[in-house]
Amino acid sequence: MSNITVPISVGAAIFDSGTSLIYMPNQEYNVIRKEIVKGKRCYYDINGDTYCKCKNEHDAGYPNITIDIGNIKLSIEPKWYLMKFTYSGANQDCFLGISSDNTLSGNYWLLGDTFLRAYLVLYDKGNDQIGFIG
Repeated sequence: MSNITVPISVGAAIFDSGTSLIYMPNQEYNVIRKEIVKGKRCYYDINGDTYCKCKNEHDAGYPNITIDIGNIKLSIEPKWYLMKFTYSGANQDCFLGISSDNTLSGNYWLLGDTFLRAYLVLYDKGNDQIGFIG
C-alpha cells in the first residue's frame, strides 16, 4: 500500500460530524485525487463526485492519505475514505469520500465523517487543545 502526503500543512480545520465528506481547497484535492485514481478505473458523475472500481472498502490497492494538522501527521486509510456504493443494474463501486470546495480559501479544510470515522477527536477547552486517538 502506498502513501500520499498532502503537499502543505492544513492551516485551519473544522471537525464536523454533520458533514459527510472531507472538503479541501481545490489545489490539494487535485493532487490527492490524481494520486488516488492513478492506474485505477475511476469516473466522475454528473455532480463531480468520484467513483472507482474496487474490491471493497478495504481495497489495499488504494493509498493512505497523510495530512499534517498543527505538526501532527494523521493517516487516513482507504477503509475510511472509500465507501461502497451499489446502484441498480451495475457493478459495485466505491465512492471517494473526499471532495473539493472552491469556497474554502486560505488552506482551510472541513473534516467530516470520512475523517471522524478514523479518529476520535478530543477537545480540551480548559487548555485550548485538541487531540486525536486513532
